Amino acid sequence: MMDFKVYSPLKLENCVNTLIQLFHNILQNPEKQQYRKVKANNVPFKRDILDSTKQSEELLLAAGWHTQVKEMEKHWIFDAPKDSTTWQYLQFAHQQLQSAQSLTQQKAARHRKELEAQKTGPKKERELLLKQIEADKASRKDKFRPIVSGLHTLNSASPSKSGEAGQSSV
Repeated sequence: MMDFKVYSPLKLENCVNTLIQLFHNILQNPEKQQYRKVKANNVPFKRDILDSTKQSEELLLAAGWHTQVKEMEKHWIFDAPKDSTTWQYLQFAHQQLQSAQSLTQQKAARHRKELEAQKTGPKKERELLLKQIEADKASRKDKFRPIVSGLHTLNSASPSKSGEAGQSSV
């Protein structure tokens, strides 16, 4: 299930966190039936667990869950008593997921940073190029300022064109 080359680290992180919460709710509240049954088409359950990896269903089955159709809907159910071997499977799966949680969080954090770098990389590159263009403009302005001021001086020293049309001033 933890194949980071095949599955997105973000999806794996969501899957592990959701499974831990699901198992934790049963282990902490064994008498509450609401934690022992989940509709298979429940959006967070489907998105974060069933659709995230191919092995997530296998993990649920190994942890003692099974599917059952009730009222024309598929449900995932954990109905093992607290003192059963199946209960111990659930506890073991919960422990293993908790052990894997820090690794998935590290990989997901690294993946988020990489995604952010991909988004901000072009933006930073563009900002750098704009700064270089502005610096180049300022540099050219400084280089050509003496020439431009010299042209202005020549233009102001040359005779007016209105009174001396046709005469050259050489």
